[in-house]
Amino acid sequence: MRSALVLFFFTMCGVANAGPARDQLTSFSKSVRTMSAEFAQTLFDTNGRKKDQSSGTVALMAPRQFRWDVLTPFAQHIVADGNAVWVYDVELEQVNVRAQSFDEANSPLAVLLDLAMLDVEFNTVERPLSAGQYWLRLTAKAKNPDFKYADLGFSNNSMTTMRLVDNFGQRTDIVFSKWQRNPKLAANLFTFTPPEGVDVVGEVPASAIIQKVPN
Repeated sequence: MRSALVLFFFTMCGVANAGPARDQLTSFSKSVRTMSAEFAQTLFDTNGRKKDQSSGTVALMAPRQFRWDVLTPFAQHIVADGNAVWVYDVELEQVNVRAQSFDEANSPLAVLLDLAMLDVEFNTVERPLSAGQYWLRLTAKAKNPDFKYADLGFSNNSMTTMRLVDNFGQRTDIVFSKWQRNPKLAANLFTFTPPEGVDVVGEVPASAIIQKVPN
């Protein structure tokens, strides 16, 4: 699930393959620099059995910053500040950090803020109308992607669902609600300071922005 989140945070057609899902994506993302929403996420095993559920909030800022906060049932925070990706597991009192590479550009969420990257990073195809949603399937052009495909579901010019299927056949469904386009986001929302007393695992990039913990 963490891989799906971090990479939450990816030629069957191209720009010419217009359709209702593609049109709604364009309308949803046009002139957007920041976004925020709430989400409910469900993980299914290869037999379609429910394995895990969680919910929380997501925020995005162009060009490469995002924050994914799992609030229930167990708190976990993922922050990409443009230089590093921080994954803080509150229960384990552990922070994993790594350099933020352009792999994050392969995330379906990334294209919401940069539609120009859609046809650079993905092959896309329109899927049939289902459950009242228009669907656009994305398959990464990268040689070794971490997922088989991602289906983006749209209704009323808003992305309502993202479905990720990984290379093992597990499926993650993420249902979004309360989207805000171009909200004013706090300046420090996309910075992360490891709390005192937690273990920090990984190599902190030299370019990472690290705020000092106040005395």
